[in-house]
Amino acid sequence: MNDILRIVLERNQNRKVLNKDDIKKICEIIIRQHNYSESLQISFSKTCPYNNRVYASTKVNEVIFYMEGIEEAQGKKYNSLLSVDSLDGGKVDYYNFVILEAIFHEFAHVRQNNKLDKCNSDIETKLFKLSAELMLYVIGFYRKHYDIITIETDAYARGLIESYKIYASMPDAFISEHDKKLYGGIVMNNFLSKYHISSNKECVKSPSEILLEKIDVHNVSRGRIDIDAHRKLITSPNNLTIYKKLLVGLPLSYAEAAYVNMLESCVSHGEKVNFIKKLQKKL
Repeated sequence: MNDILRIVLERNQNRKVLNKDDIKKICEIIIRQHNYSESLQISFSKTCPYNNRVYASTKVNEVIFYMEGIEEAQGKKYNSLLSVDSLDGGKVDYYNFVILEAIFHEFAHVRQNNKLDKCNSDIETKLFKLSAELMLYVIGFYRKHYDIITIETDAYARGLIESYKIYASMPDAFISEHDKKLYGGIVMNNFLSKYHISSNKECVKSPSEILLEKIDVHNVSRGRIDIDAHRKLITSPNNLTIYKKLLVGLPLSYAEAAYVNMLESCVSHGEKVNFIKKLQKKL
């Protein structure tokens, strides 16, 4: 991580946005660190051919970054941020955070593909397999339910977490406590963003449960997907930490959701707390 930190620090210090060479270097560092296939190609294009809002995508042996899509996302996200707060580090620091998020998001997909290729038997891989089946067998399902499909829930969370780790590890001379708080708040806000919580009923509906409902609507159970097996996988009790559940959007108890919300409040108000460590527990 130090090599990536050095690249970002240098760009932030010189008030420059990460360029294609920087992005490729960071990707190559991640590939070496995780022993991903050396045949994995890193390429660039102006825009995604099927959706100009997409700013990166992962294929079997290639990660593609769409530079115009990245620029548009940077501007929109920064303007949205300014509507509620401001960064001491300004636009360049935030633009580079968005690029890091895109990089780590795509390598979360690389990680998912690796687990699927190895046919791992853990619950995480089984949920990724369901996402792959939905993309393969149900036309349009992935695009329509992009925000709650497990592979994207996982990739968004990991993209933000890994980017935050880079910024949180910066020396104090390069980032203010206010900005660390703000970046931490972004990570925490994402965790519960796709959960539907009712305090009247004291219940929580998770992205994975919402996804099951959408699958039923599409009558996938009549096709090549065993909906009952996946319902059992998602709703059966497990021994996962809150953190693991949040990454893949598995059900939370009302008490677990309340704990996450309380922790988010502490982080957003500037309390110095290792929230990743705090989430590595079971209630």
